[in-house]
Amino acid sequence: MLGRGKVSIPLTGKIVKVPDSVQASIPIQRISEEGIFELENRPGIHQYDRAYFIQDINYFIQDEEEKEFTDQKYQMVLNSLNLSFKIIVSNQYVGNQDFFSDIQRRDLSDRIHELGEEYRELVKQRIENGRNGLNQSKILILTCTEPDFVSAKRFFETLEGTLQLAFKKMGSGLIPLNAAERLRALHSFYRLGQEKKFSFDWEEYLKLRRDWRNDIVNTFIRERKDYLELDGKRVAMTLLVSRYPASIRDDFVREVTNVPFPLIYTIDCEPLSEKQAEDLIYDKYMANQNSMNTEQQTQMDRGYFSSNVSLAKRLKNEKMETLITDLRTQNEKLYMVGMTFVIQGKDRDELEQRKNRLIHLCDGYNLTVEPHSNQQLDALNTTLPTGARFVNTMRSLNTPSLSIFTPFNVQEVNMPDGYCYGLNSLSRNMILGNRKKLPNSNGMVFGDSGGGKSMNEKFEMGQVLAFSDDDIIIVDPMAEYRDICQIWQGEYINLSKSKDNVCFMNPFHVPDEIPDRMKFLEEKEEFAYAICEQALKEIGALNNKHVLIIGQAVKKMYNDYFGTLEKKKTNIGKDAVPMPTLRVLRNTIKEIGAEKEAAKELVEQLEVFTDGALNIFSQEQTTSGNNRLTVYGLSDLGPRMRPMAMLIMLESITSKIKYNQSIKKTTWVYIDEVQELWKEEYSLLALQRMWAEVRKQGGICTGITQNLSAAMDFTAVETMISNSKFKVLLNQGSCDRDRVMDLFKLSETQMTYIDGADPGNGLVFFDTKIVPFDNTIPKDNVLYRMFNTNLHEIAEQEKEKTENG
Repeated sequence: MLGRGKVSIPLTGKIVKVPDSVQASIPIQRISEEGIFELENRPGIHQYDRAYFIQDINYFIQDEEEKEFTDQKYQMVLNSLNLSFKIIVSNQYVGNQDFFSDIQRRDLSDRIHELGEEYRELVKQRIENGRNGLNQSKILILTCTEPDFVSAKRFFETLEGTLQLAFKKMGSGLIPLNAAERLRALHSFYRLGQEKKFSFDWEEYLKLRRDWRNDIVNTFIRERKDYLELDGKRVAMTLLVSRYPASIRDDFVREVTNVPFPLIYTIDCEPLSEKQAEDLIYDKYMANQNSMNTEQQTQMDRGYFSSNVSLAKRLKNEKMETLITDLRTQNEKLYMVGMTFVIQGKDRDELEQRKNRLIHLCDGYNLTVEPHSNQQLDALNTTLPTGARFVNTMRSLNTPSLSIFTPFNVQEVNMPDGYCYGLNSLSRNMILGNRKKLPNSNGMVFGDSGGGKSMNEKFEMGQVLAFSDDDIIIVDPMAEYRDICQIWQGEYINLSKSKDNVCFMNPFHVPDEIPDRMKFLEEKEEFAYAICEQALKEIGALNNKHVLIIGQAVKKMYNDYFGTLEKKKTNIGKDAVPMPTLRVLRNTIKEIGAEKEAAKELVEQLEVFTDGALNIFSQEQTTSGNNRLTVYGLSDLGPRMRPMAMLIMLESITSKIKYNQSIKKTTWVYIDEVQELWKEEYSLLALQRMWAEVRKQGGICTGITQNLSAAMDFTAVETMISNSKFKVLLNQGSCDRDRVMDLFKLSETQMTYIDGADPGNGLVFFDTKIVPFDNTIPKDNVLYRMFNTNLHEIAEQEKEKTENG
């Protein structure tokens, strides 16, 4: 870092020398719909700028080797920019306090309404404990001088493709901002706290010839020596970095912009040509050399003939020699750089507090920050997200030094109409994810026992129930969801022979709506093959003779049903048409294949499932199917019944998903202890098919397991994992770290967020974004008590209740 240089820095010509209104102070001449702004229009000078949203990357959870790779790529981007540019990091309010008001709500019962209120209260607490509803955006501003708008547009389009590819190689991206998006960024500063009131329509602007400035600026701005008064209600201050250290850590930008109040940080860069850079360095080198000669001559005049020149000057010379060598051989550049901040406060006291906090943060990095004196308005217009530059408080930095001020931090998940998945562990911003917007909505949740899997998924389920009209189906092998099903007034289907069981499931049930009868029959035929193969396991495998008879029996069973149904349509009020069941299928096989050995084998092996001890799936369906929450309990099933039950249950779930598809309704399916279904060949195949097909049918499946090692033993399961764009990794216990890193493509640093993680903490994947999260719910919160499955804590809570009467 060479300090100030004697280089002519181009400044933007002011639209008016002394603005007579706030509108006139905005440094924009004209705007275009695609977002190219004209800043200056003087004879022979037409200055244009364009803004791009920078997509963040997980820089601070990369390993050192990965960081070095990212830094090299970023330096290549900086070296490619032969024009004025700014990099801006802006903290803005996004109205998270109204988080749930943006989600479609339909409270279906008083209990569900109460659930929604509990969520809203928890989100409010998280906002207060996080960053107060602040969202951070990163913007790149490019500025060019061209003879006209068409030339400027062509220039930006040519440069865009190269830059977007370069950012993509870093795992980032550049998104061009249109006029409305750019004006929104300005509005968020001028009208802080009124972000939701922003409205701009290009067609209306053209039709009515409205002055867009009136939509975004304050009624007045009064400039003081070291601050600005805005509307008489708020105050703002622009500060500059006036002294830079010899070296600095790469987390400076992250730390200084991670403050819990609105702030704009701008790094304004003017690249120097090779000749300008060499002339600047040479001038400084010669000045330092002359100073060294003068110092040496002074020492000699005093008789100190063996005295050396001061170490500081010798080091400075060596640094400049190295710098000029690097510029010539390492493809580096030299830039004139100015760094400024804009902060706001409701009054002078709050502004002073925020200024002192910012100065204290910068002191920790040996940077000196001070208010712009008597240039507050010019400095403000230089800091805001346009290419305009009205102050020249710049220092020279080479490419490696400039790249240290990296804007990259950590990826954020902030999707429209999203549910809350906790706080980003690094930024403390809310994680708002919408699985419906992912390329594949299916998910997998992995965590060691006690890691918070159940609580984490119940947290998502409750939001689906409270803030949508979607259906939820839960597969519950360990009876963990029985209580929550009762609280949420769901239907618990206990798949057992118990006398208390009043809910029966018919895998051959015909729904009210069948969009494609032919396809429905084909699917039921395939399902019948699976059931019969499971039944025949004791004596052998399913063969072609069995398949032929089963296919004939299924067709006859359904044809008889639909035929009888048609005949009775005119006899409304008569007895209902008997529904196809497993018992009906067995009787049909017996009827059409009485003399065939294959039919006899099927009839004998199916008997235990229709008329014997395992006949719970041979009844007509007694579940209504109308409840939004359905839980299938498997805990009471014996080992012989479990494989058949799983097959039938998955068929029932698939039928529900298809029915809901016909009425445009989403079905969320949660399979706890999903490894139990991986053990059986047919249930694994059924899961594979479900994972592959439900996306197109409006289904969202989630597998939940503590056994990641088991998952990695099945190639089919690994494929399901890779195709699931939503994943949650909680504490992984003693699982093979190398295999986890390889399967999920994680770095050593990312692994630290799941190694020994506290309950409710880990990594969440939304497509390509991997975010460390904290979804801890306070133990005194109603939702915690509702979701908790820790027997010791539950017993303690019951004891407290008893003692308190």
